[in-house]
Amino acid sequence: MGLPDIHKRWALLWLACLLFAAALSLILLLKKDHAKAAARGRAALLLYSADDSGFERLVGALASALCQLPLRVAVDLWSRREMSAQGPVAWFHAQRRQTLQEGGVVVLLFSPGAVALCSEWLQDGVSAPGAHGPHDAFRASLSCVLPDFLQGRAPGRYVGACFDRLLHPDFVPALFRTVPVFSLPSQLPDFLGALQEPRAPRPGRLQERAEQVSRALQPALDSYFHPPGTPAPGRGVGPGAGDGT
Repeated sequence: MGLPDIHKRWALLWLACLLFAAALSLILLLKKDHAKAAARGRAALLLYSADDSGFERLVGALASALCQLPLRVAVDLWSRREMSAQGPVAWFHAQRRQTLQEGGVVVLLFSPGAVALCSEWLQDGVSAPGAHGPHDAFRASLSCVLPDFLQGRAPGRYVGACFDRLLHPDFVPALFRTVPVFSLPSQLPDFLGALQEPRAPRPGRLQERAEQVSRALQPALDSYFHPPGTPAPGRGVGPGAGDGT
């Protein structure tokens, strides 16, 4: 074997070592990024109708509780200035796209007001108006998510929820019941399971997280359904909703 052949073989061996080292570095970097993403939690975009200030406080309590799981929650309550600058439709489109691109989930939180707006939209095909009232942000969000439901792309990417005593899941329009709709807090374990990454935690861990969220949510629920100094309101819609008796 001549000297040039030995040099060539050493060069090929050196190149193979460099390629192996580069591949190993890339694998370690991807694992590190995955670990960071897991620590930050899955992205969740929470959409709701601002029926009244009490319901907004209830939504805020749920969003804050979900952040402790951990989940990376986006909700317009926390981004009013940004949404005002971009416009509701542009903001919701951007948030929906980013959430789904990251493998996250969009949560549709149904209330009597949300159901009325959904039914109105589906019946009349109303386009999203400008920002003129408390429900217009939800109308803008509908313009972003409806195509996914109408084209069958919602399962696996969307989850529905409503609150016990306020709205029965059967009253959610049928189009939106093509994805699971959970009643909270009674179905919190199943709801949280649907929000987790595909590799969900053990059932015991999931139950522990559900209890944690329930404890954080209970003061807001008590305040909403039984405001201090007033009788229990009959705000609910449908069987299983109402005064909570």
